[in-house]
Amino acid sequence: MKCLVSGFENATKLCGKQRTKQGGPLRFSQFCMRIPCEEGTLLYNTLTGKLLLLDPAESMDGCTTELAEDWFLVPEQYDETGRLMQLRSLLAMLNQRKHITNYTILTTTDCNARCFYCYQLGVKRFPMTESAAHEIADYIARSCGGEKVSICWFGGEPLYNPRAIEIISADLKNSGLSFQSRMVSNGFLLDEETAQKAVRDWNLRTVQITLDGTQEIYNRTKAYIDHPENAYARVLSNIEGALKAGINVSIRLNVDRNNAADILCLVDELAERFGGNAKIQVYAALLKDYHTPIHDFATQEEEKAIVVALLDKLSAAGLCRPGKLAERLPFNACMADDDGSVVILPDGQIAKCEHIDTAGTVGSIRGGQLDDNSVKDWKRTVMLPECRTCPLLPQCINLARCPSVREHCSEAERALKTRQLEAKIMSAYRNREKETNG
Repeated sequence: MKCLVSGFENATKLCGKQRTKQGGPLRFSQFCMRIPCEEGTLLYNTLTGKLLLLDPAESMDGCTTELAEDWFLVPEQYDETGRLMQLRSLLAMLNQRKHITNYTILTTTDCNARCFYCYQLGVKRFPMTESAAHEIADYIARSCGGEKVSICWFGGEPLYNPRAIEIISADLKNSGLSFQSRMVSNGFLLDEETAQKAVRDWNLRTVQITLDGTQEIYNRTKAYIDHPENAYARVLSNIEGALKAGINVSIRLNVDRNNAADILCLVDELAERFGGNAKIQVYAALLKDYHTPIHDFATQEEEKAIVVALLDKLSAAGLCRPGKLAERLPFNACMADDDGSVVILPDGQIAKCEHIDTAGTVGSIRGGQLDDNSVKDWKRTVMLPECRTCPLLPQCINLARCPSVREHCSEAERALKTRQLEAKIMSAYRNREKETNG
């Protein structure tokens, strides 16, 4: 038995070595993933982050003591879910954030697209004023404690109000603060000049751009206002320009029943145009129902089959690299339950979630402390029925107030997350073998 990854430092320190009663019945942990590989079987523990390799000559029975010590085997009646909850609570207490260093900033709630699925439908459309932009830069300087700052430019469409980005970036640079930024954009306004300016003046490193299909479906779905030209061709050209400017581009493919077949065709087009570029990453996301009925698949089996086929195609095209295994056990879900993160609306109000239609606010850049009760309310978690037997539970947290959480987690969503994690495990295995034989 060979240890390939020693595991999460924060979890392994707290868990220690498991001690079990001699002769007591043991079972495989709910959090143990078993994946066949060229040299035997990989065992990955999603609670501890430890990765082991068992060669074909080794039997599970012959490694019982070691596997039990490392929590791959647990007593028959062991409450793994309860133990996980205890660990998360303890880690949250030990890692309390003193300063805010992550800021999602909505430069405007307006947008040049009219996507039918947008969760901001019905939200009042208004831009950030220049005076508000100066105040926000001042708030960041006051609240970050001098630490390095990470900013996500958001909207609406953030480039619908570039002046706000210019002011905040310039003020932060003038104050001597170290910061870098990323952006969530539809990409239509990210022309070559803007991309170069973003790298130079806004410290932009990454942009996420959503594509909903090939030309006809994309143009119909985005429904850009006041833009009679071929938006699809323009956005692809802008992606090329962003890559040339040194910006990493993450392309999100929104999938539902109506565009699933076309998305597979889109992967071919993306592979032909961007395949082999290390600065581009493509991933798939199932559309969620926030305001209007999304085109659901006829059955969960059909949805799962589409997800698997799409992931396989992205991987074969070299557009979906697995990334690295996590380095620590997560104890918060996202910005909403992270004390070091806030969302700033165009008028200076502070929220904990970018879904501003449901989030409410927890304070203002012009006030004092954030409202403790509102902040705590965002930290409430919920256990879905599927969580009780899911091996991914340690690396998946559902917040009770999250608008994307429904009464269940679909098979396709679990398949998507499982395949992504398995790809990371296989990548870690192959990289370790290269180092060993290297």
